[in-house]
Amino acid sequence: MPGTNPVLSVVVIGFRMAAQLANTLFTLGPGYQRNVERLDYEVIVVENESDDCLGAAQLAELPSNFRYFCREEKSRSPVAAINHGFAEARGQHSHYRADYKK
Repeated sequence: MPGTNPVLSVVVIGFRMAAQLANTLFTLGPGYQRNVERLDYEVIVVENESDDCLGAAQLAELPSNFRYFCREEKSRSPVAAINHGFAEARGQHSHYRADYKK
């Protein structure tokens, strides 16, 4: 979606919960949405690196309005990942959702 400004940016944070994160992302996909077009929203996925990250096959299946970032984060806090996601957001409105396991 380069050059477009979606109405809504959804920031999803993940850490050590690849299956739950994949389920969350599936429900945010265009096939699950009503009365909205793919270009109307973007999903920014920020995952802190762990032994349980999304796999290459899952990443390849992400819709074109999704952007994925994997971060090396030493802190247990999700704050840096949240800030990174919002810094990447291009939408007029943003919403935060975290799937994060300590």
